[in-house]
Amino acid sequence: MCYYTTDVKCYDNLLFMAIGHLFSKHRKAAAVGVFLIIQVIINTIIINTIDGMKWWKTLTFMEGFNTMMTFGILFNAAVLLIGFVVTNYILKNRLNLE
Repeated sequence: MCYYTTDVKCYDNLLFMAIGHLFSKHRKAAAVGVFLIIQVIINTIIINTIDGMKWWKTLTFMEGFNTMMTFGILFNAAVLLIGFVVTNYILKNRLNLE
């Protein structure tokens, strides 16, 4: 299950590239590795959260749909905010962009 919109996915790519450029060698491989690690973490959070919500099975279709959409929107907003803060910090303080 993937709740991401195109905007969040594109912005996450900037985060992966920024973290990858912190490495001195093999920057592309590091960016791919960071991508894989972060995606595993995000998907684990989503799966564990949905699996822990046993009560949602008792809802009607529309109530369940609205609950899952609300969760998806809030989760995407949180991931986007964290990605923005981390990318902004890396670009301003850690990379030499003269």
